[in-house]
This record gives sequence, C-alpha cells and structure tokens, in this order.
Amino acid sequence: MAKSILFLLTIFLAPAAFALAHENPNQHHFPFQTRQPDGRVITLTYQGDDEFHWYEDENGFTVVDARGEFRYATLGADGLLAATNHLVGDVDPTAAGLRPHTLPHPKTLARLRNRVRARQASQAVPVNDRIPPDSRLIDGCIMVRTTAQFNDQSGGDAQDGVSETNNFWTGGLVYYAFDPAVTADQRAAMLDAMDSWEAVADVRFIERSSQANYIYIFSGSGNWSYVGMIGGRQDLSIYNWDYKYIMMHEVAHALGVWHEQSRPDRDDFVQINYGNVQAGRESNFDIQADAQMNGDYDFDSIMHYGQCAFANCTCSSACRTIICPAPYVAWQSQIGQKTHLSVGDAENMAFLYGDPSSTSGLAQMTTPAENEALITGGSQTFTWSTGLLVQEYRLTVGSGPGLGDYHDAVTNATSVTVNGLPVEGGDLHVRLYSKIGGVWDSRSYLYITDLCTGSPDNVDADGDGVPDGCDACPGSNDASDADNDGVPDGCDACAGSDDTADLDGDGLADGCDSCPSGDNDEDADGDGAPDACDACPDVSDAGDSDQDGVADCTDACPDDAAKTAAGICGCGESDVDSDEDGTPDCNDGCPTDASKLSPGVDGCNAEPLTGGGVAGGGPTGGGGGSGGGVDPGSTLTGGGMCGGGAAASTALLMFTLLGWPRQSRKANRQIMCRTGGAQN
Repeated sequence: MAKSILFLLTIFLAPAAFALAHENPNQHHFPFQTRQPDGRVITLTYQGDDEFHWYEDENGFTVVDARGEFRYATLGADGLLAATNHLVGDVDPTAAGLRPHTLPHPKTLARLRNRVRARQASQAVPVNDRIPPDSRLIDGCIMVRTTAQFNDQSGGDAQDGVSETNNFWTGGLVYYAFDPAVTADQRAAMLDAMDSWEAVADVRFIERSSQANYIYIFSGSGNWSYVGMIGGRQDLSIYNWDYKYIMMHEVAHALGVWHEQSRPDRDDFVQINYGNVQAGRESNFDIQADAQMNGDYDFDSIMHYGQCAFANCTCSSACRTIICPAPYVAWQSQIGQKTHLSVGDAENMAFLYGDPSSTSGLAQMTTPAENEALITGGSQTFTWSTGLLVQEYRLTVGSGPGLGDYHDAVTNATSVTVNGLPVEGGDLHVRLYSKIGGVWDSRSYLYITDLCTGSPDNVDADGDGVPDGCDACPGSNDASDADNDGVPDGCDACAGSDDTADLDGDGLADGCDSCPSGDNDEDADGDGAPDACDACPDVSDAGDSDQDGVADCTDACPDDAAKTAAGICGCGESDVDSDEDGTPDCNDGCPTDASKLSPGVDGCNAEPLTGGGVAGGGPTGGGGGSGGGVDPGSTLTGGGMCGGGAAASTALLMFTLLGWPRQSRKANRQIMCRTGGAQN
C-alpha cells in the first residue's frame, strides 16, 4: 500500500498528470442553460477558443460573464467587449440599441490571442506543490487528510484517505488569503470566480485578518483543493489562472462539493470503462458516500469529469473512460465542460448555503470590511462602495437585528461616522440599504464591540485592536504574520518561516532548525552539533588547534591557522605567488622574477646583455652574425660569444689556439659574458 501511495503521489506531482492541470475548456458551441443571480434560467451558446471567448443569446446578441451575471456586451472605447448594464432576460436587446454579433475587429482579436499565447508560453511551471505531509490527492484534484486523528472523527478508513467531509463554512463566510507570489492579475481572476459563486448562493468570501479557519491560495503545478472547511489553514492550488471555471471548480470543492460522477447514484447515469483507465488511477472514479445528490444528475456540471478523464490512450470513441448510455447519449461529448456554470451547479450550491440575497448592484461595506469584525466601540466610521445605479443610501446601526437605536439616516455620501457606540456592548447590528430604481434593498453586517469579555476592551498595549486580556500575543500586532502560518510574528518561534514545515519531525520548524534533515537530539560526540548535520559525528567539533574556525577533524592543516588544506607547498608553508607566474614561491627559484623559475647564468631579475663583438666588436657583444652567440644563444649560429658579432666558430677557435682546457674555456666564456669584455 505504501508503494502504491508513493506511486500515486509521484504521478500527481507531475504537472501534466493533474486532471485539470492543462485541461482546455470544451468548445462544444452548443446551447446550454445557466442561471442569473435572481434565479432566472437563460439559454446561451459558448463561443470562442482558448484565448478569447464570449457567449451569444438565442438571437445572436453578444453576452459576457460579469462576475456571475450574464450581461449583454458592446464595444468599449478601446475596441474590446464591455459589459453593459443590461442583464440577459431583462430587456429586449434590439430595443436597448444593441446589435447582434458585436465583436472586436478580427485584427484586434488576433492581437489578443497572440498576447495570451505569449503570456502562457512564458509562464514556467511552478514547483511549489506544497503537498501537506498529512494529506494525499484522490480523484485527481481533491486533497484529503490521511491522519488517524481526522479519520477517527468521521469513521473513515485511514488508508482510503477520505475523512472530514461536508464541513460547510459557518454562516457561508469563507475567509481566504493569497500567497505573496500570486500576482495582481491572478488575484483578480480568483476574486471573479468567487464573485460568481456569491451570485448564486448565500456565501461570502472575505480576506482573512486573523481568523483561524481560512483558505490559503497559491500558484502550484496543478489544481486541487480540500473538500469543505477542514479547520485551520487549508491550501488551495491553482495552475490554470486563465480559466475561470476551473478555478470555480476548485473553489466549489473548498465549499464542500464533490465531483458529480462521485455521487452514490452515478451508476444509474454513466458507466466507467476501467479498461481504458490509466493503471493506478482507478480510485479516481470511486463513489463518495458523502457526495451530494441534490437534484437530478447533472451532466452539464463543471464538477463532472470529461469523457476521457485519466485515459490510457488517445481520446476517441474507442478510448472513453466515462460512457453516457441511452437515453443520455446526447451528453457524451459535453460532460466535463469548463465554459459555464450549469443550472444544477447553481441550484446545488444554493441548496447547501441558501439562496443568494438580492445583492445585484448593492453598495457593500468596505470599513469595517469583514462581517463579525472586532471594533473598539465609542466612535466608528463606516465606509461603503458606491454600488451600481444606487440613488440613495441608508445606514442603520443598532443593538439588535433591524434596530437603529444608535444611528438611522438616509444619505448620498458613502461614509458616515457614528458616535456613542458602546465599548462593552456586545453585538452591533448594521444594515446598509441601497435604493435602486426606487426600490430599497440591503446588506446586513454584524460587528462585535465587546472584544474581550471579562477584560477592558480599551487596554491594547500593542495597538492591534485586540485587548491585552484576550490577546494571544499582547506585545506584538497579531495581524503581522510574515510567514502566513497563523502565528503573529512577535510570538512566532520561527518568524519568517512556516512553523508547520518540519522535515525531520523533531518539533522544530525547518526555518529555525539547525539541522532540518535529522533529529537534533542525536549527538554521539556531545559537541552540540546533531549527528545528521555534523561533519565529524564521532569526534567533537570543538577541537580547533590553530583556532581558524575549522574543526581539527576536517582541517588538513590543524596546526596552520592560514590553511585548511596542504595545497602545493604543504602545511606551514604559504602558497603565495609573489611574481604571479603561476608557481608558488616555495617552488620558484626566482620568486620575484616572473620571467624565470631558476637563477640560471644571469641570476634572478638580470638586465638583458648588450655590447660589441670581439675586441670592440669581439667576443662579448655586437658585430656581425645573425644570432645569440655562445651565451645565451646557440654555439653554432649567430655572432660573438655572448651576443651578435663574429660567428660562434671564431670564438671557439680562439679558445683552442690559446690552449685553454675545455673547462677553462667554459669558465672564461662565462666571465667574459658577465663582464661584457675580453679576458686580459
């Protein structure tokens, strides 16, 4: 089993192996039904390709998806498609002055496609998969915890890996945080995906400040998520930032939704052809007992696998892994679409979290931005967005739901300061009304002014908004968490590094572990360095005879503070090369003469010899000839004995006639060459 799990993890970590990692939206161009935020079902057709896409209504009018609302489109000043204020189904597009098949110029479309292709080609596959050590992937893009702790709670099988499920987010409030490496464009794309879920169900995505339970979104080499709220930080990996409905797919998992083909009744609607499934991937088609069965089986769901998911051959009619039998054959090529939210997707999410509030165009509170935010009371400034076509605003602040005993006023401003709020008043109920088309609609918020029951709220030494009596880190701002591990920096034993990363399992975060690859308690030589990271595990590293900072056990020259390796000259000798001729002084007979390694006849640093020939053109210098003479040239070519001048044979003949012995000839020749004159 361990080998099987390792094999599966190895496959899943490869970018191309993730079910959704490189999946392009199915371009069926068939009419489909989807739901507007107000519940109306509309029929559209998907158009476009991987780089540029849009929709058309039944009469060919161009439609775009604007944060979960399908609106008619027109060309903006920049020549690109722009959403109008007209919701599909609200107006007759012809009467609204719109024209069918409104699209950018073909040259503009070509430039847009080329730009997208260039951006996609330049994106390197991220390597930060961050597979949590207590989790594994199932079903291609679902992360589940495998620890006994969680399986015991749900009664699941530890080897099956399916434990905590269907833990929906309390009150539909989903807190999130982005990894610092996620770009501004990627964040905007994810927020758009979140807005589309908010448009069809009573869920709200709120940026985390200090909440314990939250989604941590990062750029990984595949798309995956946990199912539902699992408690604490839960990672969500995105690779396909350019595909909205793939991101919505993963967010749906985080909200508690399983794959559609995992429903217990799935065999009544589709057949799994395991003969075409890649070896080791069979479990990706397991039925999940906790998978929702709200409404009819949804072939059109973005949560459904494609017909060739995890196939072991090229996708074709002969290599399908999921078969739609009669009477559902018409869905065969359409399952697995990632181009739109189906009616069933919207209805299922609304069933789990409730119908969405009528919030289209409503103003939204920006300060305090979070529902259930902690505020100090006394005086509070409330600020909100302008909304869409809002005529007036009304803000009520009260001690109970629907009450305005602290404040109740209509205004055209987008900011109001309310005084006289209780400091220890408990819950503060706020309702922000927007008047659109003469009709009032509202969003409600709940804030907490009794920040710390049993302790004064106005004592806050570190100024982080949390009273000292209830502050987990009273000397440091709790919102400051550089490594996003949920522990404020001031009380973080390993600030700047994720405390949950512990490769050797010794309880010390890797970022602050002197030996992250081994047990810090194992130290055979007692020198304070753990054996796994000790260069000399059997000998104390404290021995350093020459005090050069390198332990004797690894120092090749333990008595030479200047060297830790013998080098060319050996220990105790310097490898200095004074004349920089490539030979250290210890082996250089002329250490300050870059032209010589030994003194030779002239000695080190000798000046070049010049002069005449034999006797004023004689044996020591110039004169005729063509070479170096006896010293230092050849004895057979050239001029005088030591330079130019007469031929070498003349000099030799002179020595012979004088009757000098051979050794005497050599000695006198050297003397004459050094003095530059003739022998007396």
